[in-house]
Amino acid sequence: MKNKWIISVVFALFLTLIGISGTQIQAEEESGRDNEKVELTEAQKKEMAILYQDLMDKRKGIINKYLEYGVIDEEDAKKMTEHMDAHYKKMEESGFQMHWGKHKNRHMEKPPVKFPH
Repeated sequence: MKNKWIISVVFALFLTLIGISGTQIQAEEESGRDNEKVELTEAQKKEMAILYQDLMDKRKGIINKYLEYGVIDEEDAKKMTEHMDAHYKKMEESGFQMHWGKHKNRHMEKPPVKFPH
């Protein structure tokens, strides 16, 4: 019985070490993403434009439903759709490239927000 307990503790430690080393490998792989700049082809940009346009249409449909149900008013719906259109235009101008490093570790700069109970 004692032998099984020792084996299970050793196995748990082994799994913990594998998990820690796997996390380090993943972090190293993600950190290399900032160094490489991948350019999309025109066909890829067109495909991304179609996908983003579909996404925008669905989100606008949701906003219109909230407007129809009275959850939001006309002014809020207009602001939301204008914001989405501006975001789409910005994505289109950047060639549908994601900006991965922009907000990296930004949460470390600010103290945590404390909510009243």
